[in-house]
Amino acid sequence: MYEYMKKFFFIVLIVIVLALGGVTYYFYSKYQNLNTIINNPNKAAQEDINQTLNKIGKFMLLPTKEQPTLATVVDASKLKTQPFFANAQNGDRVILYVNAKLAILYRPGDNKIINVGPLLIQNPSPTPTPEKNVKTPSKTPTKEVSPTVKISP
Repeated sequence: MYEYMKKFFFIVLIVIVLALGGVTYYFYSKYQNLNTIINNPNKAAQEDINQTLNKIGKFMLLPTKEQPTLATVVDASKLKTQPFFANAQNGDRVILYVNAKLAILYRPGDNKIINVGPLLIQNPSPTPTPEKNVKTPSKTPTKEVSPTVKISP
């Protein structure tokens, strides 16, 4: 009976060591990924864009000749007045293809495309030349995107 207890204890010890080794490897790999993201945020952002585009590319044909701009909806309540964002929720992704004039609203949690529409960019109206001795506040022009999404140059 003593031999049986010895074998049982040995097997339990091996299982515990293997489990701890697996947990250690898991957290070490997570640490390495976070370290990579911290040291190279551009790479992490590019991977995020690529993952999102791969998911959306399963549902529709995407433009291939340009790199899109990716944004996240932070406060959907401020966008509800715009028809394009009527069904937007916090956390939704907005993908903008400026050259192809395409806007996509995507919900990652549900893996659904919520809305697709044309991207209308209106050039800012030209500013009049100021007269001498008149000070005008300097403003950087803003491009307006349909319906009222603004892209600063």
